[in-house]
Amino acid sequence: MVFELGGPFAFVKPARAHLTFGFWRGTQLDDPSGVLEGSGTMMRHVKIGGIDHLASLPLQSFVLQAVALNATHGNPTRR
Repeated sequence: MVFELGGPFAFVKPARAHLTFGFWRGTQLDDPSGVLEGSGTMMRHVKIGGIDHLASLPLQSFVLQAVALNATHGNPTRR
C-alpha cells in the first residue's frame, strides 16, 4: 500500500514476522533516535515487529515530515 499527497510519501509492506513502513524521502527525515533503516540514496524504513514496538516508534513525526517535504519539494518520483 502506498500513501500519496503531492506524490508518494510512504508505503506499507507486510511480511511474515513484521510490517515494513517506509518513506520515499527517508534520508531527509529528522530521526534523532536512529530507528530508520536502509542504505539507498532516498528511501528509509522501519520494521514493526508488534504492537508494543509500534508504540515506541515516532511514526507520526515521520509522516508529518514526509508530507511537508512533498508539499515543499513536490513529487519525489519526478526529477
